[in-house]
Amino acid sequence: MARKQEKSAGTMTKILSALSFAALIGALISAVVSIGLGAEIGFDLVWETAPAHLMIGLGLIFVLSYPVVLLVDARTRPYHQRVFERAKAKRETKLSIKEQKCYYPLLFRDLVESHGLCDAIDQMGQGRARRTVECFRHIGLPRLANMLEEYLDALDRGDFKGMNAAEKKIYASTCRAIQARMNSAGLAKLPAILDDALK
Repeated sequence: MARKQEKSAGTMTKILSALSFAALIGALISAVVSIGLGAEIGFDLVWETAPAHLMIGLGLIFVLSYPVVLLVDARTRPYHQRVFERAKAKRETKLSIKEQKCYYPLLFRDLVESHGLCDAIDQMGQGRARRTVECFRHIGLPRLANMLEEYLDALDRGDFKGMNAAEKKIYASTCRAIQARMNSAGLAKLPAILDDALK
């Protein structure tokens, strides 16, 4: 159920975005065809042809639908975020303590890879980020745990220089170190275990 909620969030925005993009591509193709016809029959006559009418129609669809996409996205983003947070919380409660200690490092890695460290911390929240520090120590990554803790402490103090220094070290170590642990004998089956637990 949690996964279905997570997947359904943002569907309308995606549909409208696809419609706008398709209309834009169609208008560009029609414009190219119209220009080609104009070169043959004259540009004063080309506006009476079907490609020109199609270009105008698709262009209007794009112009009208794109603001709708922005409006729908702006109105529904808070709802989608709440749905995502609820779904994520439900999924996490289904994990055992042992699985949670491995889940947070994987979640942290994926967020850092896709959004960057700052946004990863924002999405996880300070609570989950602090638990991730303990999880790093639990799975045998004390150095990475210390670097993340250093970053979070600097964030609490508002020490941007300290944050930048810790951030560079984390980027250099996070993905490589976590992946190495995932490939070790004790954690080799972890991704499959987590995938089953989160269904």
